[in-house]
Amino acid sequence: MFKFKQSSERVPCAPSPGDRWRSVRSSVEKRSFRNGAEVGAPVEPGQGPQGEPVGGAAGRACGGGRRESLWRGQEEEDSAQAGWRGGLRPKLANTYRLEPLHPFAPHLLRQSAEELMGAFGDLQYQQETCRGLARRVADQLLALAKEQEFDRYRYAVQVTVGQKLGQGVKLASKALWDHEKDSFITLRYENTYLFAVGTVFALYMD
Repeated sequence: MFKFKQSSERVPCAPSPGDRWRSVRSSVEKRSFRNGAEVGAPVEPGQGPQGEPVGGAAGRACGGGRRESLWRGQEEEDSAQAGWRGGLRPKLANTYRLEPLHPFAPHLLRQSAEELMGAFGDLQYQQETCRGLARRVADQLLALAKEQEFDRYRYAVQVTVGQKLGQGVKLASKALWDHEKDSFITLRYENTYLFAVGTVFALYMD
């Protein structure tokens, strides 16, 4: 025969809605907010850290979970905007395009590039002076090429200056080349004392 012993212990019941609100509110009060609110400042149900309404009736019904998700989403959006302003670029999908939409066209550069080469004028050949001027002309040629609408191209510019003493000069360049997409333009200038040769190489990057 089995005997049952009566226990006087109280069985816990499900928490009432009021108890749940008190527990949610107490947990919200202990949370530290980043948007300028003090630690431990009371927050009413359905309100943000600055007292702004959050979620309306849904915010009041869902308690702190709704507010926390909204604040977390705002923080993620702010961090994404800060990353974009800091120079981080988003990842773009591959277009699977292997040809340029606007191929490099040397004739569009020639007139302006020849005007830049005219910066040597009637200058007499002096090594230091010509070196600095050649570097400046090369930078200007590079900027001119970048201003054009040739997409997916990288440029390499070379300007060579030499003294005229009645000698013959031959300049040659050698590189790994795609004759269908890559291109170049060569510019020449000379006066009584010197000669200058500028070359702009356009390399397609697919």
